[in-house]
Amino acid sequence: VTLEDQEAAAKARSRAKKYLLDGKRLGHDTPLVQTLLEEMESLPADGTIRYSQIPAADRAMREAESALARHDFANAIRGYAKALEWDPENYSAAVFLGDAYFELKEYARSSEWYDRASQMNPDAETAYRYHADMLTKRGDLKGARTKAIQAVVAEPYSAKTWRGLERWAEAAGVSLRYPDLGLPKEPVVREGTKIVINLAPDRSTEAGAVWMAYSLTRVKWMKTEFSKRFPSTKTYRHTLAEESEALNTAATVLKELNAKSKPAAETTDPSLVLLLDLHQAAMIAPYILLSAPDPGIARDYAAYRAKNREKLEAYLKEFVVPSVPARE
Repeated sequence: VTLEDQEAAAKARSRAKKYLLDGKRLGHDTPLVQTLLEEMESLPADGTIRYSQIPAADRAMREAESALARHDFANAIRGYAKALEWDPENYSAAVFLGDAYFELKEYARSSEWYDRASQMNPDAETAYRYHADMLTKRGDLKGARTKAIQAVVAEPYSAKTWRGLERWAEAAGVSLRYPDLGLPKEPVVREGTKIVINLAPDRSTEAGAVWMAYSLTRVKWMKTEFSKRFPSTKTYRHTLAEESEALNTAATVLKELNAKSKPAAETTDPSLVLLLDLHQAAMIAPYILLSAPDPGIARDYAAYRAKNREKLEAYLKEFVVPSVPARE
């Protein structure tokens, strides 16, 4: 970013990417290398970064980025502010103002700009993640936990957000939980004109009945329900609606089996205990989207998040991210 010649800057980025890939191949696969390579992947083919479609704002951003790289924070702040004058909804300018104020140890203003960036685009993860890192370094682990969770909700299918959450957990001295119902990788698959159910052979009779109910619901969706629910979509795909119905059906069968047992039995199978907990907490859909998605289900995430952001955050707080331990 300190190079004024954009062609030279693009070549430098290409060279950097080569070294990062070489380092990863040789075993240096650290979180920093992973994050830098992800950033590289989002670059245009010509390697040129464009910060705004408004030329004046783009120039101001380039000047500010160059100043920040030289630790000239006063000029960096002036440049980002100028960019926002030209382009008031420039997310990057707001995020980078947060960075500049953080470098100056003006933490309240840094938080203000990270929050402002998040309001500009609540579905972008960077401002939440940077804010979480800043709060963690400041010792505000409770506040950092909230921001790290919000980063995951913004972009759950980016490895960066989960790495950020893991950094927070390490700083807090806790371990993240990764809920898993233990279903086979492909519990129900099409094989030509047939639909095949794959059940784990070591399941108990109770678990076998529960997961068979799950599988039969999936079969129904593959045969008829998908075309009913999505008449304008000609090709079947696995959806959030299908998986939610299948898991809720399995949970209902489990509850019925428990109620019929004499005396009433308590389920001890960890996967069934988790299924019941998720069902009773009304957290089946967040579990599917955040802990067990596939490419088909992931397509339903944005629409669900638009109406259920708080529920997604609540799932992570309850089932994935432990609270900050009390300090003696």
